[in-house]
Amino acid sequence: MTSKKRVVSRPVRKRLARKGKLYSIARPGFKQRWANDQLGNVEELMDMGYKPRVKEKSGSVLDKELEGTSQGGGSFSNAITKKVGVDGGGHEITAILMEIPEELFYEGKAAKEVEIDEIENQMKPAQTSETYGSMSVEEKRGT
Repeated sequence: MTSKKRVVSRPVRKRLARKGKLYSIARPGFKQRWANDQLGNVEELMDMGYKPRVKEKSGSVLDKELEGTSQGGGSFSNAITKKVGVDGGGHEITAILMEIPEELFYEGKAAKEVEIDEIENQMKPAQTSETYGSMSVEEKRGT
């Protein structure tokens, strides 16, 4: 009597999409980030040199000035946006795709690293030849 193994074919599991909820196609020469349109986040990024990424009516993205930004008194109607949630009051939270030229991004990053280095250097103890206190480690077994 030979035993036959039954072969069961089952579908191969696949992910529906490899991109996340806030996926965007990168544009060469620019760094991108999503900013929630609340608490002045978008305006703060605009002050840092970021601009909302705009879309054309056909859906393709153009490098043009954003019309009707909050600085101009309008809305971000032609910016690339995604609904990302609801706040405590039940209002929709919208994220806006912001971008900055890479040169400005890396300049800002270098300036931030200088600030962090200064703060960390202030936290380090001064290098002196004096020592304070003592420390000893003893191992006690069998007590």
